[in-house]
Amino acid sequence: YSDRLQQRMLKNLWKHKPRRLQLFLSQTCNLKCCYCYAENNGSNCKNILMDWKVARQGVDYLVQKSGSRTNLQITFFGGEPLLNFKVLKKTVNYCEKISKEKNKEFVFELICNGTLLNQEIADYVAERDFLLFISIDGYKEMHNSQRPSVDGQDYYETILKNAKYVIEKYKQLK
Repeated sequence: YSDRLQQRMLKNLWKHKPRRLQLFLSQTCNLKCCYCYAENNGSNCKNILMDWKVARQGVDYLVQKSGSRTNLQITFFGGEPLLNFKVLKKTVNYCEKISKEKNKEFVFELICNGTLLNQEIADYVAERDFLLFISIDGYKEMHNSQRPSVDGQDYYETILKNAKYVIEKYKQLK
């Protein structure tokens, strides 16, 4: 009985038409957050960046398996995904290129710590209307105690400056 049930469940699972893909672009980070699962389990210590070929295969898989779904979402995550901005940008450009021929619309989401969100990157994500999440832990002292940087720098003001800039950029484009 359980074998038949399991087979039926697997068969139904293979029919699933995904609508979203999460790309773990980086197994490294420039912060050492005391509560970070990736820091605590050693994942962030691997200093590995996702290769473009892997990202492209993920997008191709999503497009192929999504079937008739036209609205797809790609989330860029990590460690710190902006340490691999080159692959993020290549992935977005690839999605923009194939969207018409595959009849798919892509929405992009970026979850980052804000430290690397310079003007070039902020302009890029705002111009493409990314769903953007920047993590920060409250007031300066709290943030710095919970989210110390690998290099000993205090990034609190940098994160605020970057966040303010990208917010203004989004407003300009609306």
